[in-house]
Amino acid sequence: MTGMLLTNLKFARVVVQQASACATYGVGLPTACVVDIGSQKTSVACVDEGVSLPEVRVTLPIGFSDCLFTFFNFLKQCASEKSEVSKQLSSLEYNKWSTVRIVYDSFTIADKLLVEDLLSAKNAGNKCRTSAVLLDVPIASVEEGVPVFTLPIPAVAYVASHLLPFFPALLAPASDASSITPIYQIPSIDAPEPDDPFDDIYLAMTVKEKRRKVQGQLDQVSAKGDEGVADSKLSKIQKPTSFRSLAEAILWSIGQASNLAAAAPAASSAPQEAAVVTANYSTSGNSAPTGGRPSPQVSDEKAGAGAELWRRMLGCILLVGGGVMGLGGQLIEQRLTRELYAAAAADQRWLQAGAPSASIEVLLRPEGVANLAWEGARLMINADSISDLWFSAAEWQRYGSRVLREKAPFLW
Repeated sequence: MTGMLLTNLKFARVVVQQASACATYGVGLPTACVVDIGSQKTSVACVDEGVSLPEVRVTLPIGFSDCLFTFFNFLKQCASEKSEVSKQLSSLEYNKWSTVRIVYDSFTIADKLLVEDLLSAKNAGNKCRTSAVLLDVPIASVEEGVPVFTLPIPAVAYVASHLLPFFPALLAPASDASSITPIYQIPSIDAPEPDDPFDDIYLAMTVKEKRRKVQGQLDQVSAKGDEGVADSKLSKIQKPTSFRSLAEAILWSIGQASNLAAAAPAASSAPQEAAVVTANYSTSGNSAPTGGRPSPQVSDEKAGAGAELWRRMLGCILLVGGGVMGLGGQLIEQRLTRELYAAAAADQRWLQAGAPSASIEVLLRPEGVANLAWEGARLMINADSISDLWFSAAEWQRYGSRVLREKAPFLW
């Protein structure tokens, strides 16, 4: 991408930043937990003082496309008693774009119908309904000349289509399928670039070789010295293999970011051995994580810093991306707020460290802002702190990927 921009499209300069950090600039907040729901994946990133923390980023392989597929399955269930509609739906192959387009159009119309129904009920003052709301959703065909059928579906099927991919335990709390397998970002120490003279492993091996020559110890190397050079991270974070919901992934990321803040050495203190921070696992269910517990090795002052970050992160959770457009974004926001409140109320570890009761706020993009990340990027490029991160086409041709590692340090 960088080569295409600088070489093929002839851009003069490029600056690379995380979309999550740009989103925080878009709302004017330095610290936030950014949840980016796209078409194929959902990423969770914690941004502290404008810096996206790579150690606690997590990606879930779910997105808006999973909502469409869930809705498609609901359509086939609702059409089981209508032979013509069921036959038409059975003829659709979901792995083809034409079918996805038909399902998307029906999904969009269902969104519009439900919004109109809610507005009409609100205007009529009918707050307590006794009957289920049915939405007349049109079902088209990929073949020409085939009439468009109308299928009445319950509104709850539309709502569940938005929520089930992100909260699979809603219908099957005890099922093995009610978990989400995360994808973690590989840190630079685990994905080195041997041709880069500034690479962490290159530096560590250089130090080892010098010590071997000076001390004459070919078989023994000071483990403490090497670890201090090779491991630039504050701690090794325990990464769970699955989450029960999107809310659980958010709590894990925020909890580990707070642990890093609590384990970070003070700026004025001498370097000391990094504290080991581990995730605290619940004893019930599928050993799912409940977040990070403050390490007993850190002082009360540092634990208070972690508790303060935990409270600030929970107080500003941004939902961005194409997957939160329309009514679906509001449904995810409400469900996410409910689950986070329940989990935070049952989680007392940071409250014991001195933090006040957490006030959870899940924010959608502001009205009138088409893309929060792009709006934030427009503001970010004018900041003084980013002036040294620009690089030109000449630098790219000379140094290649090394210039990215030097001038886009928060991506790894």
